[in-house]
Amino acid sequence: MCSSDLWTLQAGTLLLLVVTCANLANLLLARSASRTREIGMRTALGASRGRIVRQFLVESLVLSLAGGCLGLMMAQAAITFIRALPESVLPRAPEISISVPLFIAAISVSALTAIAFGVEPALQVSHMDLKNEMAVGSRGTYHGADRRRGLLVTVEIATAVVLLAGAGLLCASAVRLIATPPGLRVDHLLDVTLTLPHSQYATSAAQNALFQRVLEDVNSLPGVSAAAEISDTPLAGNNPTLEMVFDQSAGQGSPVPMRAGFRIISPEYFATAGIPVLRGRAFNAQDRATSQRVGIVNEAMARRLWGGNDAVARKMRLKESSDWMVIIGVVADVKQLGLTVEEGPVLYIPYSQNTQSWMNWTSLVVRTSVKPATLLPSIRKVIHTADKDLPLEEVGTLEQVLSRSTAIPRFVAATAGLLSAFSLLIAVIGIHGLLAYTVERRIPELGIRVALGASRPQISALLLRGTMVRVSAGLVCGLVVAW
Repeated sequence: MCSSDLWTLQAGTLLLLVVTCANLANLLLARSASRTREIGMRTALGASRGRIVRQFLVESLVLSLAGGCLGLMMAQAAITFIRALPESVLPRAPEISISVPLFIAAISVSALTAIAFGVEPALQVSHMDLKNEMAVGSRGTYHGADRRRGLLVTVEIATAVVLLAGAGLLCASAVRLIATPPGLRVDHLLDVTLTLPHSQYATSAAQNALFQRVLEDVNSLPGVSAAAEISDTPLAGNNPTLEMVFDQSAGQGSPVPMRAGFRIISPEYFATAGIPVLRGRAFNAQDRATSQRVGIVNEAMARRLWGGNDAVARKMRLKESSDWMVIIGVVADVKQLGLTVEEGPVLYIPYSQNTQSWMNWTSLVVRTSVKPATLLPSIRKVIHTADKDLPLEEVGTLEQVLSRSTAIPRFVAATAGLLSAFSLLIAVIGIHGLLAYTVERRIPELGIRVALGASRPQISALLLRGTMVRVSAGLVCGLVVAW
């Protein structure tokens, strides 16, 4: 997970905390206003203002710490659920845990929340005219408390709208990402990664010989439609690069060396993976170690170096080599590093002409006419027949690889959606609390209005008017901030 994903989740969590704190402050203000008779009685019996403030702070601290502990318990339950998910949903999920610093941070935030949002109600109660408040009862109003509660509801709504807008954008981005063409067909495509020990296979010729033997035996298995090899599994994020030098005769190529992706493939790879050859031809059996060196470039390299001109028949070489190779074809770009990363310039060469002995690995790509998993025992047997000590490092389908490449964006979008849903729920609770408290405090006034002939719709409109003004203000502010 990259830093931008972590910052996105942190920002969403922070906004949810803002909504929760605003709701908490609203509830504490309403609760303190309803306890004026109790506080007045305590003051009459000798309680000091400092003691009353401490009482309110302790009560809010107990509530916040209890909420923090409950949140940690829910977080642990969620972590247990996430750990059970397959790696294609969230990579490295088993490593997630609640550490001691995280526990301390959660409890500290709960305590700071209690202090920050418990001080205001406590100070309001300690400075109110208790004699007057006891005379008018708990339905009185003091020092603009109603305006503060209305403002807090507006903040809740605005923050919830920002979270909802962000979650909507992330979900839309995730949907577009999943719909992005990977550049090859991933259905019924099995991938097996092999790495040869340098002690036994020190040269590229020895490595290529084993790779070719395995490939021929796998091609003969029942249920195999086609099989090929590539040095690095597509979509998995591996992309070794080498410096290339281009022929400058007739104004061809780049005047300076350029780094490009370097992939070694068997001649059948493009057909097996479903990668279209746009111009020229693919490799064939005539491209041997003793023949003219050839290469195939992807569309990104052809476009960057030669613009709209055809790349076929151009010459280039590796900077470390003196042998020029002829470009015989141009293929479509493949999302080698995953759907989130645009493909850069890439050069493909055939295994028969590879001299890079340090690249002692290969990915066996097998297209099947049956379920890919059913062929694994047969493929494993073929590999162990070629070399009984050779391990299979990674085994899976290209669909699984593709799913892993989009796991983090999907997880971030889902988490943002969950955070926004929680924020909306808390905001709705805050609106309900404000409306319920307003109705309770205005019961005598509403009784008089009914006695004077006010109808039920008029009473409902009167109560909803003030609340909807605050909700509308929150919606407008939230939309402006989200934009």
